[in-house]
Amino acid sequence: MIIFAGLALSITAFATIFWLERSRGAQDVAAGYQAYEGGALLFAGVDPDGALNQVLVLVSEDEGGFSIYTIPARTIAATESAGFQRLDTVMADSGPGSLADTVAGLLQIPIGRYAVFNDQTLEKAAGKAETINFQADQPLETAGGEVSLTAGDNLVAPDTALSWLKASATDAQAGPTIQALFFQGLSQALASLPADEMDPLAAELAGTMDSNLGPGELAALIASVVGSGRQPGVWPLPVRYVGGEDWYFEPVPDQVAALVQGSSAGALFDLQIRNGTETTGLVEAAAAKLAPLRYNIAQDPAPSEVNYDHTQIRCGSEALAECRVVHDTLEAGTIIKDESLDKQRIIVIIGRDMVPAGEQ
Repeated sequence: MIIFAGLALSITAFATIFWLERSRGAQDVAAGYQAYEGGALLFAGVDPDGALNQVLVLVSEDEGGFSIYTIPARTIAATESAGFQRLDTVMADSGPGSLADTVAGLLQIPIGRYAVFNDQTLEKAAGKAETINFQADQPLETAGGEVSLTAGDNLVAPDTALSWLKASATDAQAGPTIQALFFQGLSQALASLPADEMDPLAAELAGTMDSNLGPGELAALIASVVGSGRQPGVWPLPVRYVGGEDWYFEPVPDQVAALVQGSSAGALFDLQIRNGTETTGLVEAAAAKLAPLRYNIAQDPAPSEVNYDHTQIRCGSEALAECRVVHDTLEAGTIIKDESLDKQRIIVIIGRDMVPAGEQ
């Protein structure tokens, strides 16, 4: 079983009309625009038996471009009439429309459209790539050696990448990370395709999906998101594993809110991570954990001559709420209000409490 830790998203409103800027003609722009009039779009992936195994939410960013939030199918969320249920149960019992409503409530954004994809969709998309790049922030390895990734680029054959993605649906530890890395790598591969290849592929992919969008609208949207060198940012929903026979993932509310607000809020805050120990690699590991929050992160990884026993999270007067999110994400640190800092500045000084047990 894959054993490395998965990466760990309230927003008051989200734009319900999204602008797509494309160079392929006004007709494609109009089709993509029409697709987004109902809000964000949910992609639901199903296995050959029709069971939900992947959830993606495509949203547009205020400054342009798109983001994709990847969500494990075994994540629980509040439903309108049945209390808290896993997303795969919602899909099985009530279909993609109810699934979209449930995920909209989870993320607090409007989701007006959905598309259901399957293995054929993934195989067609991955088949256009020579390799899929799993860009890991830190080395990742499996107990049995099925997956072994170094920090940085890891070029994987499409068939292997697809097998990893399918296995991730039932992986309690690494599933969320593998899911996000796969779709990030796939979007990078598709972004490199020229228009004369991307447009026919988008039409093929749309033809394999069931959607409340027309095939032409869906195809234009797919090409708009990843065509001509464009690619969305891919962000895993912050979740925590809850064990048991019927295990599930539980969203981390503050982190979900911070991620969904994204650059419109997170980028207002400057976060510096400093090494307060003699151990190397700690700053980089902390930055990888905090990356989904999308603050302006600066790293000072040089070992310190003075060892701090405990991690400090020093925050400006307007950054206390963000510091609590940083604390919860790192699962370490003492929050200290520092009036000497700019109001929206955060400094994390890594202490010995974050040194792995084997290196202390």
